[in-house]
Amino acid sequence: MKDVILLDCDGVLLSWEKGFRRWMYNRGYRLLNPQEYCIENRYNLDTKKAADLVSYFNESIYAGFLEPQFSNTYKNLNNLKTKFPFFKFVVVTCFGGCNLLLQMMRKENLVRDIFKDIDFDIHFLEPTDSKLPTFECYQDSAICGIDDNSTYINELNLLNIPSFLVDHGYYKESDKQTLANDGTITTNSFTDFCKTIENIFENIK
Repeated sequence: MKDVILLDCDGVLLSWEKGFRRWMYNRGYRLLNPQEYCIENRYNLDTKKAADLVSYFNESIYAGFLEPQFSNTYKNLNNLKTKFPFFKFVVVTCFGGCNLLLQMMRKENLVRDIFKDIDFDIHFLEPTDSKLPTFECYQDSAICGIDDNSTYINELNLLNIPSFLVDHGYYKESDKQTLANDGTITTNSFTDFCKTIENIFENIK
C-alpha cells in the first residue's frame, strides 16, 4: 500500500527565501530581480559570490529560525495524519549534508514550526546532490511528492511518482505547461495540495 508523502523543505515547508532575503538586506544587499529563481540573478551577483553568501547564511543561526512557507501547514498535515494515521511524512532536503549541527538545527526548526507532535523522517543531502537516489527508495510506496524546484520535479516524474510544483512565480507558463504534460500539478496552496492527496489516496488505496 502506498503511504509515503515526499516533502521538500525549503520553499515548501519552510520559507528559506524569506529568511535569506532578510539576512541579505541586513548586509546591504537589495533584491533586484524577484522573478528570478537563481540567487545570482536575483541579486546580480557572480556565481561564486552568490554561492558563498548562500553557504554563509545556511551555516548561520538565522537558517535555524525559518518561518513556515504556508501558515496552515501544520493544520493540514495534522488533518491528513488524523484521517490517514498510517501516512508517513518524508522530508528530502538538499541542506545539511553530513553536517550534524546543521541537521540538528533544521530538525528543531521543523519540529518547532511545522511537525510539532507529528512523526516524520528526513533525508539530508548536499546542495548539489540529486534527489533521485532517495526518491527511488520510495518509488513503490510514495503517494506523491512536492517540491519547488523543477529539477527534482522531473526526478519524481521519471519514477512515475505523482508530483506537485509549488509556484513562487519563478517559472514561465511554458515551463509549467511542459511539467503539466508529464502530469505535474502546479499549486501555491498547501491546503489544495493536501486535499488533492486525499483524493489521490481514495483512488489508489
